[in-house]
Amino acid sequence: MANGFLPILLCALLLSRSSTVAIYEDGIFIPDLSIAVMDRLVRRPEHFSVLSFSLDGERSTVVSRFARGFGVDNGVLPVVRSLYTRIHTLPQYTLTSKNMSAEAIAVRDAILKAKSPERLLFVDLPISLNCEPFDLEPNASLNADKVEQFFKSLNRSFSELLNCYPALREGKKFF
Repeated sequence: MANGFLPILLCALLLSRSSTVAIYEDGIFIPDLSIAVMDRLVRRPEHFSVLSFSLDGERSTVVSRFARGFGVDNGVLPVVRSLYTRIHTLPQYTLTSKNMSAEAIAVRDAILKAKSPERLLFVDLPISLNCEPFDLEPNASLNADKVEQFFKSLNRSFSELLNCYPALREGKKFF
């Protein structure tokens, strides 16, 4: 990439589309656009790829509900960034413990091992909770019961994750 204004324009474009455009470096999702990432992008653009998201149907409903619950912008990337931030603020014990339900462990591991924001939200998290993945079809009718069951199970798993370390200190187990 040429020096000059092009890197500045690219950075401005990526920042302005931060809720709908994901950046991957060597196939690994980069949740935040930092100065170090921009520097590598300008120096070695062949190591990067960009993916844009659009939402329809069930997926739009799922993202909207996550965004409301987390208090973030309505988009795949703000939701996934919030998930990453929340999971990485948990105590180390919680990040490695097996003293939780299989679903809570699967949710934690899905978030920690995620390589694609879209796959995490619409495929990996539902599967980790024994729910069906969310439909990609834009014209698919909304299955409110499916969405409700997913969030009920997810909230139960999040509660376990948040209470895992305090439960250890109190000598309790979840399962």
